[in-house]
Amino acid sequence: TAQFVQIQRTLTVLADPVEGGTVSGGGTFDDGTEAPVAAVAGDGFRFDGWQGEGVADPDSANTTVSLDSDREVRASFVRVWALTLEALPEDGGTVSGDGLFDDGTSPVIGAVAADGFQFVRWEGDGVQMAEAPETEVAMTADRMLVAVFEPVSVDGDADGLADDWERENGLDPNDPTDAESDVDLDGRTALAEFHARTDPNDPLSLLEIREVARLDSEELRVVWSSVPDVIYTIEMTADLMPDSWMTVGSVEGSAGTETETMVSTVDGSVGLVRIVVFRALGE
Repeated sequence: TAQFVQIQRTLTVLADPVEGGTVSGGGTFDDGTEAPVAAVAGDGFRFDGWQGEGVADPDSANTTVSLDSDREVRASFVRVWALTLEALPEDGGTVSGDGLFDDGTSPVIGAVAADGFQFVRWEGDGVQMAEAPETEVAMTADRMLVAVFEPVSVDGDADGLADDWERENGLDPNDPTDAESDVDLDGRTALAEFHARTDPNDPLSLLEIREVARLDSEELRVVWSSVPDVIYTIEMTADLMPDSWMTVGSVEGSAGTETETMVSTVDGSVGLVRIVVFRALGE
């Protein structure tokens, strides 16, 4: 008497990477079975298809595998990161480009200023060009970016001084000549004090380097008069050729009247040092 045995097929179902999600459907089945398999992406991942032979629909998380032989199939998962965008202030403008993005991609984001405002910068990690309203973001982690807007400054007399600043400091917003005035006789014009965020009515409030001391062949100690809540950059050059200045440090002004920092020199040589007001915090 002839005896027949049903051929059994083994189906192995794997997740790639293992932490990317969960899979089900593996086991032993009769030859010719269309075995169901399923994949569920974990937090921070998305399903990216099945790899292996016999899969009916490789792009569907829920599909079947034809078992005319032993099979091993893999559910591929891809790491995704969340990109969140905000406008500051909320009525300063609109932002676009948020969402979920694959690891390593560089989506484009955009910021459009509302009437009466202007775009200032992006704040947050991963931005390619922080000063550009449209730029790219490197998605290697979850990102939360803020588009900073500011009211458009009114300068009625076109002297480079914002009208509000002139009123606050006793200047005439209708007199274009007062930009070159020096009320406190500290050697700094009103225009220079406006850019330095110093007080044009206080002779002790001015931007100046007070000490540059070489600590060793590769480091300098730089001390300058400062105001709080301002970001300063330290720049160096070996000569005064155009475009020769190189930024070697960035420091927030201290609460006192002086700020001190240590900076590394460029190639161990220094010709000239200058302090530049980068921006005021909150602007």
